[in-house]
Parts: sequence; C-alpha cells; structure tokens
Amino acid sequence: MESKITDAHSHSVVTVTGIVKTIAETVILKEQIGTLLQRDPQKKIVIDFIDTFVIPSALIGTLQKFILSDNAQISVIARVPQLYELLDNLCLTTQFNVIQKMG
Repeated sequence: MESKITDAHSHSVVTVTGIVKTIAETVILKEQIGTLLQRDPQKKIVIDFIDTFVIPSALIGTLQKFILSDNAQISVIARVPQLYELLDNLCLTTQFNVIQKMG
C-alpha cells in the first residue's frame, strides 16, 4: 500500500494505491487523516481507494470514530466495484459518503 496526500483549497485528498493489508498500514492512514484533521478540522477529507477491493475493519472503525466523534467530513471514493459493494453491504455508503467511480 502507498498513500499520497494532495491539498486543495476546500479539501484534502488521500490517494491510496494497493491493498491495505497490515495493521501498520492502517496506522499510517489513521495518522495521515488525523494530521489533516488537526491542521483544519473543518476541511473535507476525500479518501480515494484506487485499486483496493477490501479495507480492514480497523480502518473502518477509525473512519467511523473520525466521523462520529470528531465530526470529520470524510468521503470515500471506491474505484473497484467490490469495495463499493462491501461498504454497501455494511450499510456504510451514507456514513462514509461513498462515491463509486470506475478506473
């Protein structure tokens, strides 16, 4: 897994390539998102999963905590249909503001 942060005026994008497999990778993403929220708690964060078809439950829990406890504005872009289907089956598409894009 690799991640890259891009800042725009109204939002920040965390682009994730590869599959998030390990706890260490989940911690990296958690820290990146946490740092963005510390800098500007009102700024929207978009997490763009380029080729990920699944995300660990620890990352799902982290995103829920940021949204519910910290009032973070987070959106997830699912570019692989299986990831969108997973989040839909878990009833998380609304909470995570999931956008389905191809490619």
